[in-house]
Amino acid sequence: MPNRLQPSVRNLRGQRGMPQRTAYLLSCISILAAVSKPVLAINKCVGADGRVVYQDAPCMAGSKQIDTGIANSPEAEAEPVSAPEERKGETSKVSLRHAYISKTIKRDGAYVSFAMHSAWLNKNKLPVRINYKIELLDSAKTVLKAYTYYLDVGAIARNESPRPFESFAVPKLGLGHKYAGGEFDHRRATRARVTYHLESDRSEQVLDNIRVVTEER
Repeated sequence: MPNRLQPSVRNLRGQRGMPQRTAYLLSCISILAAVSKPVLAINKCVGADGRVVYQDAPCMAGSKQIDTGIANSPEAEAEPVSAPEERKGETSKVSLRHAYISKTIKRDGAYVSFAMHSAWLNKNKLPVRINYKIELLDSAKTVLKAYTYYLDVGAIARNESPRPFESFAVPKLGLGHKYAGGEFDHRRATRARVTYHLESDRSEQVLDNIRVVTEER
């Protein structure tokens, strides 16, 4: 007949297991406490001479300690500071006020060059870089040739010196054949169109119906 006062094997195992689980939980709590960042209270210490000192350590003996309710976490991560937004220009604030194309014919028609005369106005409060395209057109506004360039403009109006963008020699084929083609038939170029935008703003502006003025030297 079993002795009722003798604990069963299951009860003995349960009693032995309880201290083990308790020790495990305590070890976890101690680890978490070790890795957690310290948060120290800021204490107001008033000395016997009335001098006030604020510190995160307990006040010295003989000083009156006043809890300010302020916590100090020296290892707390600082909040990231967002970088200032980069200033960008707007194409709508840049205008090509006026322009014309000069076509210079030299050496009795054997050499031709094109240059653009322009005046820009930049109302942005910072210098900008303009990407622009020049298209030479005939009387029917057919594109004969196109050229792409860039220009740095300050935050003011700027009149440009003539900027050459095309030059070529015109070969001769003998008496009665002054023009033999060259790069393209420059005689057809009567108008031009300039399309431009800023590097920071891809919206385009257009100045159309630009004159091509012929000069002979």
